[in-house]
Amino acid sequence: MKNIESRRYAWSDSVKGIAICGVVMIHSGGASMPGILGVLGDAGKYGVQLFFLLSGFLAYSSLNNFYTRQDISISPQHVYTWWLKKIIKLAPLYYIAVIVALLVEGTGGRYWLGSYEKVSFLNIVAHFLFLHGINPYYINSIIGGEWYLAVLVLFFLLAPCLYKYINSLKRAGALFVFSAVAGYCLNRVMLGIVPVMDEYIWGEYIKVFWMPTQLPVLVLGIILYFLVNDKNSIIIKKQGNRKLSYSILICGLIMTVAQLYEIHALFKVSRFITWALCFFIIIISQVIYESVVINNVIFKSIGRLSYPIYLFHLRLITIFEKYIQKGKEYGIGMWLMKYFIIMLGAYLIAYMLERFVDIPINKHIRKRFNL
Repeated sequence: MKNIESRRYAWSDSVKGIAICGVVMIHSGGASMPGILGVLGDAGKYGVQLFFLLSGFLAYSSLNNFYTRQDISISPQHVYTWWLKKIIKLAPLYYIAVIVALLVEGTGGRYWLGSYEKVSFLNIVAHFLFLHGINPYYINSIIGGEWYLAVLVLFFLLAPCLYKYINSLKRAGALFVFSAVAGYCLNRVMLGIVPVMDEYIWGEYIKVFWMPTQLPVLVLGIILYFLVNDKNSIIIKKQGNRKLSYSILICGLIMTVAQLYEIHALFKVSRFITWALCFFIIIISQVIYESVVINNVIFKSIGRLSYPIYLFHLRLITIFEKYIQKGKEYGIGMWLMKYFIIMLGAYLIAYMLERFVDIPINKHIRKRFNL
């Protein structure tokens, strides 16, 4: 069954690879480059939305496999077991990343701390409990990208309930519309309330980092799940149709170019949702027929290690800027060198951590808890 699933969703690793390449571009300073490099570099920040889209899809796939294979009903005990598996999968490397960030950069000097002088003990505890998302000063204050995990873990808490009640494409579509409209209205209200000292940090917290803003993207992943797994879906019926796949891929890429140059006027729909829709269309093309442009060995190998690359690449950027980039002219050549060194270094670190730390620890924990 596992091999069948991995072949069926083979494109997912390549899509993760594309997402993390984009994230590293924005974090390494790609947005400051001239011309198309700067445009692509700035768009790299939407790689996180691609991760969220996949997370919604894969969470439903995981829940389906969990309940189908064991032929069990949805009960509190089974939900707890599924949650535990998800947290165990995320926690070891995440905890290491938090510790490394504190050792390398100390407890002060973080932009997202705002008027807070340093990372507090309570902040660190909140991170280890995956509760850093409840405070705008905590949510992105140690690793530098951990807001993604704050939203993801909260979604995992909601996912079993959603799986029970959002059990059709029609209901998923209705939830998507509701979450987009309700999220927009809620954000408008919350932006008018500033309960913290730093208005900018509160604004970014509401507009970017908190769950209601990203929920429509996660729900779009649920819609993708139903389209891919329904035998009567037009997507499944058209599998293997190369011409249709390439046509949809070209359409998705044209939409992406429009997004790159902000050629859109889709009412009040957020950029996160419009980017996610572009990614959604591109993924549909790969479900129908996998193209080497998207699904290839380079993106696939990077995507398989995307999680540890995401967690540790910012520390490499800090080291590069401190010891290599300092005092030198920062042009295209320097940025390209920086980008490829960071990607290669992060990939090697991710490979070593996964093989010698993450896999052994997860294996031990699963055996200990009989998971």
